[in-house]
Amino acid sequence: MSKMSLSFAQARDRAAVLRREITRYREQMHVTDNLEIPEDVLDSLKHELVAIEEHFPELITPDSPTQRVAGKPLDKFVKVTHPFSMRSLNDVFDETELAAWKERAQRILPDEVFDYYAEVKIDGLAVTLRYEQGEFVQGATRGDGQVGEDITQNLKTIHSVPLHLNLDRAQLQAAGLGEVNWDKLEFRGEAFLGKQAFARLNVEQERQGEALFANPRNAAAGSLRQLDPSITASRNLDVFVYDLPNGLEIGLRTHQDIHRLAKILGFKINPNSRLCHTLAEVIAYYHEIQARREKLPYGIDGTVVNINSLAAEQKLGAVGKSPRWAVAFKYPAQQQATVVEDILVQVGRTGVLTPVAKLKPINLDGSLVQRATLHNQDEIDRKDIRIGDTVVVQKAGDVIPEVVEVLTRFRTGTEKSFTLPSTCPRCGTLTERAEGQVAVKCPNPDCPAKRIRQLQHFVAKGAFDIDGLGKRIVEQMLSEGIVQDSADLFFLTRAQLLELGGFAEKSTDNLLAAIAESKKITLGRFLFAIGIPGVGEQTAEQMARFVAQHLAEKEGRPQGIAPTSALVEFLVGVSFEQWQAIDGVGDEIASSICAFMYDPRQQEILQKIVAAGVGLRLPELQSSSPVAGKTFVFTGTLPTLERSVAQQMVLARGGLVGSSVGKKTDYLVTGDSAGSKLEKAKALGVKLLAEEEFLALLHSL
Repeated sequence: MSKMSLSFAQARDRAAVLRREITRYREQMHVTDNLEIPEDVLDSLKHELVAIEEHFPELITPDSPTQRVAGKPLDKFVKVTHPFSMRSLNDVFDETELAAWKERAQRILPDEVFDYYAEVKIDGLAVTLRYEQGEFVQGATRGDGQVGEDITQNLKTIHSVPLHLNLDRAQLQAAGLGEVNWDKLEFRGEAFLGKQAFARLNVEQERQGEALFANPRNAAAGSLRQLDPSITASRNLDVFVYDLPNGLEIGLRTHQDIHRLAKILGFKINPNSRLCHTLAEVIAYYHEIQARREKLPYGIDGTVVNINSLAAEQKLGAVGKSPRWAVAFKYPAQQQATVVEDILVQVGRTGVLTPVAKLKPINLDGSLVQRATLHNQDEIDRKDIRIGDTVVVQKAGDVIPEVVEVLTRFRTGTEKSFTLPSTCPRCGTLTERAEGQVAVKCPNPDCPAKRIRQLQHFVAKGAFDIDGLGKRIVEQMLSEGIVQDSADLFFLTRAQLLELGGFAEKSTDNLLAAIAESKKITLGRFLFAIGIPGVGEQTAEQMARFVAQHLAEKEGRPQGIAPTSALVEFLVGVSFEQWQAIDGVGDEIASSICAFMYDPRQQEILQKIVAAGVGLRLPELQSSSPVAGKTFVFTGTLPTLERSVAQQMVLARGGLVGSSVGKKTDYLVTGDSAGSKLEKAKALGVKLLAEEEFLALLHSL
């Protein structure tokens, strides 16, 4: 756990709010199957409460969510008392917390040498399966851990739940599992809905005009709580068995034995489970499964780590709601809850003022997150984000985190509203907001913040990619006056650099060599580097292909060759209508390109770049390629290809890549969890391609 920075009074108040809201969310999750926040966010709130209670144990109350398992059972089902409590696992979120869990167990059993049984943590619903003399007699939900709901008839509709066990004593003896008492066996399992079954279910829900399920877990829970078993049968649920609470009593020694026994008896067990002799092996398993996560046919959210010995399990026992002998090693959350400690303002390279939330630090998607974009004032007002709010933050890939939602029920009345300043925080110039626009801008072309950002963008990866030009050096060059704009970089001398603090002879020579090497650049990267507002890497590549196509068809120039001066002259002369006709550009970006190219200040910089000897390479056009000139859009997760790789494969063959489906789209390449683009493509009659079909098209002649 992170070091506690709250005073006792602050911790007491925060814990009270957390207890109240977590209890409400847990009831939504376990009783009504209608959780209003992502489960990752609920996990992060519970984790925060655990941290507070560990630091201030006097704040633990009997009704704290950390002291119980789940919500009350529904009245519409017969209640079942579990002969063995169904406990829920504590979560750990990094290797340090995993090691701390092991150390706590080791303090209780100092002479024990642990090995571990690691399993994927299925994102489903825990169930019990009770057998007498090998016959399935009762199945139940977890409920509150002591009392659950009888869902026997619904569980009987699941094909992976055996109605009769395979009582082959000879096979058990051969496996070295000993004598089994057949009188009563109660296995624990996870009922879930696979990804394909979930997709089919939502298609059917939509066809019937019913509400769509938010995620497979909610769908599985709702399916098991149907009064009509025929509805459950139609949902194609599945069950993996993972535990037998009284395994030690019937002669088993390890969790691995439980899995081996379950398989012989006819249960479905997860094939990815593994015996690990050290925590290092557990961690390697965790990362291996994480890398395969998206390709698994069911949802998972982490690794369950069990101390393998059942004798050790019995000695370790439980604390509160959770066993000491097992833990859930969760995968980095895509969303978490935290607190907005302040709102800062950044000035971008185009002068746009962007509000940024300073957050109470959290670990999100594997990295420490302390800031999140708030986009603009309209977004702040729409979400009613205030300083001091508890908020849900999400991060996708390398994109800067953003605030998704405010948890208003956590407000105490001390939160403060925020409004963007009327003057630029860097240069003091009055800001402007164009009619119909959300962006508030600093109009000063010499604003120090804008110049720094512009130069940083120019030298970044994907642009000129000049190694050795970090933010500090860029700021230093501008403040010392040795560069006024990006083109000045190409005229830097050795003497100028040596005069700057921090530059020795070797670092100076390295930087000058990197600048010289960067002069060989593709037209697409050049167009991205010069910083046209609204033009990202993909649009810049589309613009470069338009230029290459025009020069090849209209002027007869050989592909890949054009004088830099002629290219710049051509770029300045392209009309609004020509830019607007490029797929993915549209009116707004076309206007932005023209305004940039017609700006005398930008024309001067372009001419300086020409004079510096920068060489621009045109993209090669493959007119014989089956995808040349065709526009591709991608949606969902492809089975083997990263989306960026697939897009580059299209561009390399003369094709175009769009960001949204429209009338100009020729193909939509679809993967798992395809979004709204799929429905729009169907409505427009766009050709749909799976990854295999996409690859076949690329390589056809």
